[in-house]
Amino acid sequence: MSLYVGLSIPQKLGGIIAYAGYNFEITPQVPDDRNVVIIHGTKDNIRPWSQVEHTYEPLKNKENVKFLMYQGMGHDLYSDEARKNVYEFIRERCK
Repeated sequence: MSLYVGLSIPQKLGGIIAYAGYNFEITPQVPDDRNVVIIHGTKDNIRPWSQVEHTYEPLKNKENVKFLMYQGMGHDLYSDEARKNVYEFIRERCK
């Protein structure tokens, strides 16, 4: 949802954090001025990566889109490494 909303509004954002979701077919293309981080866990039983990976195919070669996969993480943000990377993403965009 954050990816769809963040790309649908006309205002430029500092970045978009897409967590444990999928890319809607109607989501606008990612312009080069929007930084996106997509976070997903390999143990997500609500949105398994195998079921949502294909939805992100159009974004895989974009330089401003970063995919972060976490081994053993479920549909949560209990990974210290994931939280650290989210904080770094936010901090970089607040400069």
